[in-house]
Amino acid sequence: MRTVDRQMRFVIGIGFAHSLLHLLSLLSTSCLDRMLFLPSVCVQLRRRITVLERDLDRAEERASQAESKVRSQEAEIKRTSEQLKSLEESEGQSGEREEMLESCLRDLEEKYRSADSRADEGERRVSQLDHQLEALDQEINSWKDKHAKTKKELDEVLSEFNDM
Repeated sequence: MRTVDRQMRFVIGIGFAHSLLHLLSLLSTSCLDRMLFLPSVCVQLRRRITVLERDLDRAEERASQAESKVRSQEAEIKRTSEQLKSLEESEGQSGEREEMLESCLRDLEEKYRSADSRADEGERRVSQLDHQLEALDQEINSWKDKHAKTKKELDEVLSEFNDM
């Protein structure tokens, strides 16, 4: 029995060894194929790395330019914001000034209306006074005429009286 066991072990060992040898042969072929394939992969990878480095440089340059534009636009926004604040303050002051001027304008319009109505009243009064003056001038002239007539009559009477 021992010999049979030994023979069996030997046969199993030989089969295993053949299988192992066949597996090693396949592995060595695969390794050789990979070894032949690796240099071309390395070249491709180097090319890919070079392209990626160039792309990275370009992306970094674009990012730098974009950051510069962002800083410039932030500065412009800040200036615009300051100008807006200044304009809002000016608008507030202008609004107050506008209200003050509108109030002044209303006062002046009221004064104008008052002065205009006084002027109209004054013109009517002047017209009345002109009529009264004309009437008084006519009355004075009438009295002068009467006076002159009376004086003439008196002179005539005196003259007659002196001639007597």
